[in-house]
Amino acid sequence: ASNTTAANTRSEIAPRLPDPGAGASTPQAYLAAAQRALAANRTGAAQEALERAETRLLSRSTDPSMANLPDPSAAVQAIGAARRALANRDSASAMSAISAAMSGVGG
Repeated sequence: ASNTTAANTRSEIAPRLPDPGAGASTPQAYLAAAQRALAANRTGAAQEALERAETRLLSRSTDPSMANLPDPSAAVQAIGAARRALANRDSASAMSAISAAMSGVGG
């Protein structure tokens, strides 16, 4: 889900994804940036914004005995669905999942 091709890269290592331009470092801001990027067909920036939103939601305190369990929150699940849809080049499903994630975090 990146806007890179063999013609514009020089390394076999995946290049850094574009900055999503979220403005603030909150899950809500990153999800809004993902929506804007996807609407502009900037899939690399959308992917980066989704990954950052997910990281913010997963950066939480939890009991050590629960550390290996997946986060069951609707927002985290929706972001995962959006990332999978993006990887499958299904922009409509990705946009729908981003909207669901925004609802889940109060965005």
